[in-house]
Amino acid sequence: MSVDFFAPGSAALVSLRLSPLLAATAFITGAIDQQNSWSNLAKSIPHGSRPKHAPDWLYDHVWRLIPVCAVTYPLTILLLGLNLFLGPMSKEAWRWYGTGFVLFVGHCFPYRKARRIRCALWRRGLDGEEAFESLRTFTDFHGMRIVFYDLPAWAVVFVGVISHFT
Repeated sequence: MSVDFFAPGSAALVSLRLSPLLAATAFITGAIDQQNSWSNLAKSIPHGSRPKHAPDWLYDHVWRLIPVCAVTYPLTILLLGLNLFLGPMSKEAWRWYGTGFVLFVGHCFPYRKARRIRCALWRRGLDGEEAFESLRTFTDFHGMRIVFYDLPAWAVVFVGVISHFT
């Protein structure tokens, strides 16, 4: 007796269809929280001042978020990819999931610039004016990436899930 694991209406298929939304929600929550932390730090540093080190809350809070994003971002892409290739799905839902996949992958394209800014920040530490400008630039860049890639990607995945179940 053979059982189709991804039969329409099966618990496995329902879980597969919902999983990208859950992973994307975890990722976007972490990314927005990171942005809030970085931008608060950037705003709290007066132009021209040079504190000796970053505040403790930055290390305690932001460094806990980075692993969350590092796991949930590729997981979201993987789950969206699986949804595109497994089980039955309407063309409309497939387009939404596909668009979400493209937008989440698009998050990586500005990565080289973000990495260059971040490397300059860590290499110089938090003791020079260039490091503070790097922090402000990174914060602005990260915020734009959230607005133009991450939030639309999450919204598209949300619509894809809704369109699949309606």
